[in-house]
Amino acid sequence: MYYREYQPHPSLQPFVENYWILRTEAGKEEVVVPDGNTSLMFLSTGVKRLDIEKQTTLQTGKNAVVVGQKSRPVLYQFDPGPALETIGVRFRPAGLPAFTQMPMVRLRDQVISATEIFEQGLQQATTQVTLTGGRRKGLQQATAQVTLTGGRRKGLQQETAQVTLTGGRRTLVDTLNRFLIQNLQTQQLHHHSAMQMTEHIIRCQGQYRAADCMQRFHLSERQIERLFRQFVGLTPKTFARIVRFNHTIVCHQRQTGLRLTDLAYVNGYFDQMHFVKEVKSFTLKTPKQYFRYSAEAWSQPLCALLDKRFVR
Repeated sequence: MYYREYQPHPSLQPFVENYWILRTEAGKEEVVVPDGNTSLMFLSTGVKRLDIEKQTTLQTGKNAVVVGQKSRPVLYQFDPGPALETIGVRFRPAGLPAFTQMPMVRLRDQVISATEIFEQGLQQATTQVTLTGGRRKGLQQATAQVTLTGGRRKGLQQETAQVTLTGGRRTLVDTLNRFLIQNLQTQQLHHHSAMQMTEHIIRCQGQYRAADCMQRFHLSERQIERLFRQFVGLTPKTFARIVRFNHTIVCHQRQTGLRLTDLAYVNGYFDQMHFVKEVKSFTLKTPKQYFRYSAEAWSQPLCALLDKRFVR
């Protein structure tokens, strides 16, 4: 697996967490757990997405799609053939409404065509992003086939490849920056409050208390629920559950010797039964299976995201 992240333009950073490139082997499948984000993805080939709870399958084509908030795990299946390269925009938990008036609750556990969200420049951005990916892939293949003998020649080859790849990344980032800035809309009423509430829940590591948010943001519980449906797509309790589970993953990574009972305790689960139920609802596995015996329990993209989200 190849995975890299890039930072968006400063004017987009309140709404966009990062841009990313992911190259995955063909013929594999992976369970993707909720991470509290929505995404725009440019797919190089079609993939199958299975909603395990509802037993429904979505086959995407080679196009741009928007992925809504996940409240439960989904299974991605990659057909045999060439490696799948995906270029994506990861929005902050309440970031996507900066570009659309669509209520985020309509996107919960859904994948839709990006044409339903973005009105300007999508086709041009898709073409440019795809071409950038193709040039980068072609360069890597060509470099791998060259046999070098001289030390100076090898150093020159590596330096040239690095300069070209850097140019490709710059082109990709510039394309995404222009496209998103072009689609920025006037901020909706109360959008900023919703963004602040998601940041507060993340800082609290998912320990959500309605009364605390009501006092801090001067809103009623019903108003908070409505803002989360509009700007996040989840209820505040569900979003907090996801954040707490994500923080549990980070705790396990940073404190590898921590027992599962202690892991549950430090993350605020009532008891072991509560911990088991929550982990199974997000991963389809028991804590023992997920945290101890599953080498692919969390992917590199999830690890990179969560390590930055929860500052040490």
